[in-house]
Amino acid sequence: MLITRKIHIITITIIIYAISNYINDNLYTKLSLHFDYNVIDDRFQLVSNIFRKNFLNGWERGGAALTVYHKNQKILDIWGGYADVQAARKWQMDTITSTFSCLKNVMALCIALLVERKLANYDDLIIKYWPNFGDNNKANITIKMLLTDKMNLKYLNKPLTLKNATDHEAMRKIFENEQPKWLPEEKSGCYGSLFYWLIDQLIRHIDKQKRGVQQYFHDEIASKFGIDYSIGLMKTEEYRLARIAMPSWFDIFSEIYQTPHLMSNLLFQFFTHKDSIMYKVMNNLKWLNPIIPLQINNPNFHHLLYHGFGNARSLAQLFHMLSTDKLLSPANQFLLEQISINSTDICTIKHLAKNIGLLVFIDQSQVSHAYGHSAFGCQQVIHDRRNNLTIAYVTNAIKVGVYNQCRTYIRLHNAIYDIIEKN
Repeated sequence: MLITRKIHIITITIIIYAISNYINDNLYTKLSLHFDYNVIDDRFQLVSNIFRKNFLNGWERGGAALTVYHKNQKILDIWGGYADVQAARKWQMDTITSTFSCLKNVMALCIALLVERKLANYDDLIIKYWPNFGDNNKANITIKMLLTDKMNLKYLNKPLTLKNATDHEAMRKIFENEQPKWLPEEKSGCYGSLFYWLIDQLIRHIDKQKRGVQQYFHDEIASKFGIDYSIGLMKTEEYRLARIAMPSWFDIFSEIYQTPHLMSNLLFQFFTHKDSIMYKVMNNLKWLNPIIPLQINNPNFHHLLYHGFGNARSLAQLFHMLSTDKLLSPANQFLLEQISINSTDICTIKHLAKNIGLLVFIDQSQVSHAYGHSAFGCQQVIHDRRNNLTIAYVTNAIKVGVYNQCRTYIRLHNAIYDIIEKN
């Protein structure tokens, strides 16, 4: 009986996939393929071909960009597809997009720069710089606990309003008055939107000029090193912004067909219990749902520090600087690579290795030599110190999988490493 039921489910899935495939191939207007580049090293031509293949196979249905540095040389800087499919607006060299959780990396590097300049230490208690944060049993929280997702303040008892989100003084008072949600260091994970506002407050209390994270990053990193990345976006830059598009049912079935365990990830997100920590974290911002409807495309929200905007080039450039010692000393770079947490995330229920604001990527030999971040929709940045390699990939067409479960990215990633290992 159970076998018969499974056969029925598989049959129905195949039929739905076939119908979706027919609709996708015959009833939608097809735009001409579009690719362009700034740099393609001859040794990595295969990677460029695979990038094109993602579009030819229909796996990349919007726009995307890939930038790679190896041994202090930019060896790939390519892009293709459309920044806005509905408007037939092509992805250009200066197109930018939301990088979602990759913003966490950017903010972590701001804290790393403060540590580099000996204005703070990771093991310092937050109350050393922000005394009133210790109110309501939060005095024993360190900077490192905040950055490694061990902080016990992941959501607010009341949803955050848009008015308060744009007022840093109001946010300061909210955090000071909030109670911790569990014992310190008892659980790890559930990185959520509050992280951005907490980092903003921390930098305001450490920085001698009292700048927030948006201004601090702009002044001390983006402007100084010519990096086309911003925390929040000015309205004058909206014309460059790619429009985020959610996957169709065909795209979802196509991904799951190739990577079946993505189904469990999808079900986990859509059927999260209302009493769970993850549900409370995801629903802290009632005014901003990135998925349904696609409020991420609303320019009225783009100025908030909740958003990081850039492209593959800017993310790769930012992390490539770590190879050149322009941003951090070798000693502080080494700290970024060390694993602080290697356990199951309490929200995603996935085993993750983390350090100070970054994910640590462990290879098959259980050796950690790369760090960076994966983000919603298949955004990715990774810096591999051992191979002197930086890879960044962004897309405006959301995928179900991320990192090694995102088919458009992982075959690019594998091809890059295959070439490097052969040479």
